[in-house]
Amino acid sequence: MLKTRNQIEIQQKLQKEMGEQGIDALILTNPDSVYYATGYASSFLYGTMSIGFCMALVLADGLAEVLVPEIEKQTAYAQCKDVKIHTFPTWIYIDDEEADTKDKPEQPDFCDAFNILTELIIARKPDSKVGMESGQLPHQFYEHAVQLFGDNLTDSGLLLRKVRAVKTEWEIDLLRRGAKGSERAMLEVAGYMEAGWTQKNIYDAFRQACYRQDPEIDGWGFGPSIGKNYSMMNMPLEDYVLEEGDIVRLDGGPQIHKYNSDLARTIVIGRPRPGQEELYAALKKAHDVGAAMMGPGVRCADVFHAMMEIVWKAGYTSYQRGHLGHSMGCSLSTEEYPFIAAANPGVFEPGMVFCLETPYYSRKLGGFNIEDEILITENGIERWTYANEDLFWGRKY
Repeated sequence: MLKTRNQIEIQQKLQKEMGEQGIDALILTNPDSVYYATGYASSFLYGTMSIGFCMALVLADGLAEVLVPEIEKQTAYAQCKDVKIHTFPTWIYIDDEEADTKDKPEQPDFCDAFNILTELIIARKPDSKVGMESGQLPHQFYEHAVQLFGDNLTDSGLLLRKVRAVKTEWEIDLLRRGAKGSERAMLEVAGYMEAGWTQKNIYDAFRQACYRQDPEIDGWGFGPSIGKNYSMMNMPLEDYVLEEGDIVRLDGGPQIHKYNSDLARTIVIGRPRPGQEELYAALKKAHDVGAAMMGPGVRCADVFHAMMEIVWKAGYTSYQRGHLGHSMGCSLSTEEYPFIAAANPGVFEPGMVFCLETPYYSRKLGGFNIEDEILITENGIERWTYANEDLFWGRKY
């Protein structure tokens, strides 16, 4: 699938926005940003999260460029097309790649690696205005960039968010497949989980179900909650056992080539307890109203307010959320800009992909969420998934 990635289209989207903002060069340092701009997912950068292990450069014209450690050179050439590849040395010795033996540092000097990109920028235009992801840069790295570019250095966060908000067809295909795969995996798990299961059992079952959905799945993200333990956890609980009337929230999904999926399904074990069905019905009604409103030109804030009003009118007057949905892509945090929120004055545009959600967390009733993935089209929406109408999805009592 990486062979069909539309690298030139993505690069041109970045360059178009750079031109509109007067930016001559874009240096990208975050793992997902480097991957978005070049199609290269660095093992070191994703694995260590050490800014500098791999960097990308997008100039105002010409091909995007990527700087990788020498040990990753073979992979970069195998994964990337229509991208210029540069390398820098590390502590690792490669027998047939080095002319002679030199002293090697314990770890690479990323400022020296950064200078390789700056030389490319200066050679093209000495007084270039340079955009960087300043919010994630280590202080030493940022200070080095300031010394090199001074007042010509600017933050590129808004530029990246704007460009990545509207997806290409290649991205849409990955996201659609991931969403549908997540729904199938959740339905499978919902069909056979039962009283006596732990959160660890659900983690394991969902992981296995995910990898059965698509041969190109290369990862997964999952944050289920069970019973009164509505909190998200990095390590699943093993000491809480599901009981009759417990709510299970399945939330997350598989990745395909680093593109995320994020659905949520809420299911009851056995017969529901008082209040659970009523709460789910209110959340589902709000969810349905939001989905019906979505479309090109519709204000995100209007959808948010309409959904909140439904929940309040159902009697849950203390309910409050910062957002009721988010964009999707290859972000490390899954939830991407733009958001379906009161603070967002923007509108839905064709090519945007959203997760529409109505979460509700309660120590008394459990952790609830109804979440679907929806593509904004020229004439309306394309729904990829459909949340369960009640709490008994895939099961009976």
